[in-house]
Amino acid sequence: MIFFKFKLTDRRKEFHNEKYSYVYEYDGDFSIFIGKELFFDEPGMPILEFFRDVNKWRKIWDKSKNMFYNCVETEDNPLISFININNDWVIHSPWQKFKCNVTFTRKEIENALIILENNVNEQLAKFDSVV
Repeated sequence: MIFFKFKLTDRRKEFHNEKYSYVYEYDGDFSIFIGKELFFDEPGMPILEFFRDVNKWRKIWDKSKNMFYNCVETEDNPLISFININNDWVIHSPWQKFKCNVTFTRKEIENALIILENNVNEQLAKFDSVV
């Protein structure tokens, strides 16, 4: 089982009017769990930048294509990858806490991402209503 967790911590208003700024506007603590084990943990992650790459991947016609998230804030890219190996999917990151030997279906990953997206959208709505 794969689970994504995000806690919104900051809004960078200085990006408000720049080209593509929306993907860098919100930061938060981002974690990926494999089962109960912490696989990836990054405070201050630009969550909308992650969603930009993830949503492109989710919408492509060829469902066997890998997903590579490249973060502008690091040279260790791709920062998060979903890699297809004979219709089984593995996750990799140069910042991972352990080598993950668990495989997933694409549907498992997509469902976990949908849950994350819903959670992030709720947090953004609450955050923006008080700002």
